Amino acid sequence: MSKAKSTFVCQSCGAISVRWSGRCDACGEWNTIVEEEVVESGKHTRQSFKEQAAAPIPITDSAQGVSTRLDIQLAECNRVMGGGIVPGSL
Repeated sequence: MSKAKSTFVCQSCGAISVRWSGRCDACGEWNTIVEEEVVESGKHTRQSFKEQAAAPIPITDSAQGVSTRLDIQLAECNRVMGGGIVPGSL
């Protein structure tokens, strides 16, 4: 169980601070800061994160429009990178 979170709000101007103070730094009023409990709107879940993620692009489609690649003189690396390094990618 987590500790209840709270903030301190000035009743005169609405300024929020992380700890209590006798005088509001924003408006200068005395004894107007009160403690209020923070109500969490909801937890972030993996499902909501996945919904925001971009759709994957096949590696064969990722370098469309690139006619030349830089040959790095290592045949296996060139093969893995689809023919070499795309200019401007590094």
